[in-house]
Amino acid sequence: MVGRRAYDFMYRTWAPWEGEARPELVDLVTSGRIAPGRAIDLGCGSGANSIFLAEHGFDVTGVDHSPVGLAKARRATPPSLSVGWLPGDLTATSIPRGSETAAELRLFGTSFEIERLAEPPRGSGSRAS
Repeated sequence: MVGRRAYDFMYRTWAPWEGEARPELVDLVTSGRIAPGRAIDLGCGSGANSIFLAEHGFDVTGVDHSPVGLAKARRATPPSLSVGWLPGDLTATSIPRGSETAAELRLFGTSFEIERLAEPPRGSGSRAS
C-alpha cells in the first residue's frame, strides 16, 4: 500500500490525478442531477473536486492523509470560498470520535459512487434520494 510519504512526494513533484475537477462530477453538478448541499470529499488531495463543489454552492469539507496535498488545496482555494480542509487517514480501521459525518459518508466518496451517479437514470428518469 502506498504510504503518506509517497503521496507527499507525489504532491511535491507530480501527482498524475491532479488537475481539474473530475468530468463525471462536473457533469452531475452542472446538469442539476446533484443539487448544492453538504459534501465531503474523501481523499481530496490538492482539492480540485472540493473547490469545484464550493464554487457551485456546496458546503464542502475535504479530507486527505497528505499534509502536502492539503497545503496545496488551501493555497488553491480562492479567498471568496470557504472549504474545510481536514487531515484524515481513510485506510484507518476506525474513525476518530466526533467524525460521525465522515463515517456515514465514507462509502459515497469513492469513484464507484461517482460513476454510478453519472449513469443515465433508469425508468422514469427520476432517482430515489
